[in-house]
Amino acid sequence: AKDPKILNTIKVIDAKLKVETPHGPCWHRYNNDGYGEHEDGSAFDGTGIGRAWPLLTGERAHYEVAAGNIKGAQALMNTMEGFASHELFPEQIWDTNDIVAKNLYLGSHSGS
Repeated sequence: AKDPKILNTIKVIDAKLKVETPHGPCWHRYNNDGYGEHEDGSAFDGTGIGRAWPLLTGERAHYEVAAGNIKGAQALMNTMEGFASHELFPEQIWDTNDIVAKNLYLGSHSGS
C-alpha cells in the first residue's frame, strides 16, 4: 500500500476519475466511459456518459485499510451509506449539477 508506483497511480486515478459529492468522494470506472445517462439527464440508449460508481468508493476503502488508514476507510463507508436510496445501493450516482426536472441530484442515484 506504500509502494511509490501504487501511490503515484492513486494520484492519477484521483486526478482523472474522482468526483466530490455532498456525501463524499466517488470514482468513475475509467475516462471516456459511455455507459450512463446523457449530459441532459436523458436515459442511456446505447450511448451516454459514464457516471460515478459507488462500488469504487468501497474499493478505495479497501485500499485505505491496507494502507493502515482505518479512519479514512470508515469515512468512505459512511460515504457509501449516503449513496444508498430506499435501502438500495445504486450502480451509478449522478455526478454533476442537479437536474431537478429529471430528479437527478449530485451524489444521488442516477436511475441506472
